[in-house]
Amino acid sequence: RAGNVVAVGYVRVVYGDHGAYVECRLDQVRWEHFEPRNLTAEYYDLYRAIPPGRAQVYLQKQGVQNRPNPPQGRDSKKHNRTEGYADYQPGLVYISVKQVTVRREGAATARTYNAPAKGKPHCDVLRAALRKIPGVTVPEALIRETRVLKDGKHRRFTRVPAEVLSP
Repeated sequence: RAGNVVAVGYVRVVYGDHGAYVECRLDQVRWEHFEPRNLTAEYYDLYRAIPPGRAQVYLQKQGVQNRPNPPQGRDSKKHNRTEGYADYQPGLVYISVKQVTVRREGAATARTYNAPAKGKPHCDVLRAALRKIPGVTVPEALIRETRVLKDGKHRRFTRVPAEVLSP
């Protein structure tokens, strides 16, 4: 999203248990915008965009048919699939849809994934929703907390202090 063209064309979008990824052939990627980051991983080679770019591309070394669940991550879902958690193909490149803007030549607007707001904007949305409820005092201070869920992952939550909600 820094404005650099990271690929010209793509094969398909792969929807796996680790999120959606744009699949490209090697010749479609603009490699001059990337530098190697981790070439020792078992399943892929990782390349990161040269600053100010922030995209990461994964050059797949082998498929994940023997992996029923994806690695831990924000978008990971454990579905215990016997066929593997995604249809990644060796020799192809994968880029998260969250890291790129897809632009078609001649298109009026670009298509992109807009991640939900975090932090302060989230608090503003909560305050705006509370203002719509009759008789509710909108608190200036909201409580941000981190909880560990049953799956072992950490999640941040915003909540209204109990004293504001009690009559």
